[in-house]
Formats: sequence, structure tokens, C-alpha cells
Amino acid sequence: MDTPRTGSPLRVGLHIHIFLWVGLVLIGTIPFFWLSGRWYNADHYEQGLSSCLAMIVVFQALFWFARRRCDTDELSAWDGLLLITAYMSIGLGSLYAFIAVFAVAIAAPTMVMIAIGSLVRGGRAGAAHQFRRMVTWFGRNRMYQ
Repeated sequence: MDTPRTGSPLRVGLHIHIFLWVGLVLIGTIPFFWLSGRWYNADHYEQGLSSCLAMIVVFQALFWFARRRCDTDELSAWDGLLLITAYMSIGLGSLYAFIAVFAVAIAAPTMVMIAIGSLVRGGRAGAAHQFRRMVTWFGRNRMYQ
């Protein structure tokens, strides 16, 4: 069940959305293509492709689970990822894009690990609290001070 948000929606520049999507697409595909390429040679490309697609689907399911698990009334998981991307970007240059995309590539799997860890201890409130701490950490260590 989605929780209603209090306050105004987060407004960031279009380049922040692009950096976030690039980071999510890269972290959601590249490692799995690499792994399936390492596990299967050219003679078994059907099995490699099917295993790659299966890994992508599993990661996406875990990502959507983590988004639901880390939501709070004040900050949705998506807004948190947008904030992390915005904290790590101070412009449109390629260096800023690289840093922001790298931050997303770290934050998205960390969010998934937080959600999985909350199943063992802490519950949903614990996951939301840990995610909020991660966003706060990125905020304290942002590119612009």
C-alpha cells in the first residue's frame, strides 16, 4: 500500500532525472551481461541470454521491493534516489555525470541490501530509517558545500 506524501513534490532538473535513469539502467544490466558472458561461452549463448534476462528480472523485482520497503511519509525511495543524484551533481559536465551515475550505482544496490536486511531485523520502519540515513550521508558528503 502506498503511503500518502506530505509536502510538495521534489523538483530537480531534467539532467538529474537523466543521470538517475542512466545509473539505474547501467546497474540493472551491465553486471548481468558480464556475468552471463563469463559463465557461458559462445556455444551456449541461448543459456547465457536467458540467464542474463532472469538476473535482470530478479534484480528489478528486488529493486521494486526495496522501493516499497524504504518509503516513508516524508521521503519516498524514488525521491531519495533523486536527492542522492542531485547531491552528487553540480552541473552538466561529463565528470559530474560520472560521479552522479556512480553514486546511483552504489545507492541502488545498497537500498536493495537494506530492504533484504530489514526482513531479518528492523522491519519496514528499520529499512526506511536506514535508507534515510544513507540519503543523509550522501547529503553530508555532497559535491557542493
